[in-house]
Amino acid sequence: MKFQCFAWTILFVILFLCGPTFQTFQQNQHAVSTPPFKYTPAILRSLNRPSVNVNKNNLDPYTPPGPKPRKRGRKGGVRERLKRRRSRPFFPELIIGNARSRNNKVDELRACTNYLNECRCASLLCFSETWFQESASDSSFDIDNFCLKRSDRTKASNKSRGGGTFLYINEKWCHPNNVHVKQQLCTPDLEMLTVVLRPFYLPREFTKATVN
Repeated sequence: MKFQCFAWTILFVILFLCGPTFQTFQQNQHAVSTPPFKYTPAILRSLNRPSVNVNKNNLDPYTPPGPKPRKRGRKGGVRERLKRRRSRPFFPELIIGNARSRNNKVDELRACTNYLNECRCASLLCFSETWFQESASDSSFDIDNFCLKRSDRTKASNKSRGGGTFLYINEKWCHPNNVHVKQQLCTPDLEMLTVVLRPFYLPREFTKATVN
């Protein structure tokens, strides 16, 4: 009986001494489970403040120019439309001449179409008195970017020399596939070459153009 009382006394002493330590351990466990720091929106805004105090009244009023504003609309008028078309005029440009033997002037004509804007941008080059023979091939008189259609003098004219007509069509104005010879006429009194064209730019009221 004395031994049991002594054991209970020792147990009570142990619990009395270890009680505060156990409570401290529980408090430490609760402290670890909660976040160590707490931030409110006001605290976060205060942390993001610039270190340099900027006074807006002391700023330089100069601002660099921005991108150039885009112009709206387009200029109108006949002159502006002609500038936009450039080598595509509303009306065809014709060059007409009397060749008097085209055989010795082919190189000159090629140079004109290469270096003279008037000849290079012309829609049609029409010449008479070519003095071509039927035996001459078209390759001898070809010009770059131009389609050749010709009508030589035949025996029906009862003349041995002279005559003949030819026509150069600018391929930028009319495609070669849209060029067709409609009629060739050679008589003692008249020589005529009729060509039907369908240019790229033609009024909608007309479906084709005829050149005599």
